[in-house]
Amino acid sequence: MAGLSAYAFSLLLLVAVEVAGRVGLGAQRWIELGPLALQPSELMKIALVLALARYLHGLVPGEVSKPLRLFVPLAMIAVPVVLVLMQPNLGTATLLALCGCLMLFLAGLSWYWIVPTLSAIALAVPIAWQFALHDYQKQRVMTFSIRTPMRWVPAGTSPRPRSRLARAVSSARVFSWDAKPAQFSFPRKRRISSSP
Repeated sequence: MAGLSAYAFSLLLLVAVEVAGRVGLGAQRWIELGPLALQPSELMKIALVLALARYLHGLVPGEVSKPLRLFVPLAMIAVPVVLVLMQPNLGTATLLALCGCLMLFLAGLSWYWIVPTLSAIALAVPIAWQFALHDYQKQRVMTFSIRTPMRWVPAGTSPRPRSRLARAVSSARVFSWDAKPAQFSFPRKRRISSSP
């Protein structure tokens, strides 16, 4: 029951964020508790896993694929995901959905449900990219896909992207990065010879 209680408490906090949350940087994600600021979506990450584990543990193997049994965990996933998207917080909402779907998969969800769901997601992604996502959200997705590691570079230049996607795009000559990686030269050690 602890998992379900944590889920209910986190859900109430998410609703409270929508009603009286603090707005900052264009998002409404925090609840002020005196000098502290609480972000309930972070609590929901743990609470959702605990609540789903409690519910799915009580099912007979294979029972999770029955529509009536499947409706409850889907609702448990969908409600916090929608509330987090309203903040807006696309990254945390995506993480909650992935965690919930992974729990259903580990519980033995039938491929009869998995294959159509994955197909629908594959069809919805380009539509969401074109019409639903904001420019800053697209920029964050691109930043995540083309990740640039921190490294020392000469002043006035930029580091060359080293992710697999960046190397593939660069090798295809679609885009080009002119910045060259930094080259360092270290002084050689001096030999100390003792004179006779």
